[in-house]
Amino acid sequence: MCLAVYLASNKPIPLVEWNDAAPRFNVVPIIDDELLVKKQFRNQNVVYVGSHQGCGCGFFKEGASGEELLLVQANYDSLVRYLGELMSDGANIEIFCCWEGDQGSEPEFKERLSLAGLGSESFEFKENAYYEIV
Repeated sequence: MCLAVYLASNKPIPLVEWNDAAPRFNVVPIIDDELLVKKQFRNQNVVYVGSHQGCGCGFFKEGASGEELLLVQANYDSLVRYLGELMSDGANIEIFCCWEGDQGSEPEFKERLSLAGLGSESFEFKENAYYEIV
């Protein structure tokens, strides 16, 4: 089972295509099976955020070391840069993380988080968590 990371905004969210030849951070539209996740957000523009692994599992730091940990941190760094650009245009940002299949579950954790906090080497997404980026 994979971690799913969703991003919502009050503004349109530009996509970042998945590239099989160079797997990396990506932002893709949600599919029909994921529409239930919209209930987690105040904002209605919702996308799926993937990592170098394609899914959200590339945001897990626990147990990662060496090259893999560098790739995981690169996913967070890319997400922080991406969100910084959106926020500079006035976007409100929300993130919801859950296991695939739990898109409709109530969040167990709710946090306000800065971009600096999100990019910190000590930060890792929790499962079944809602984040408001400030």
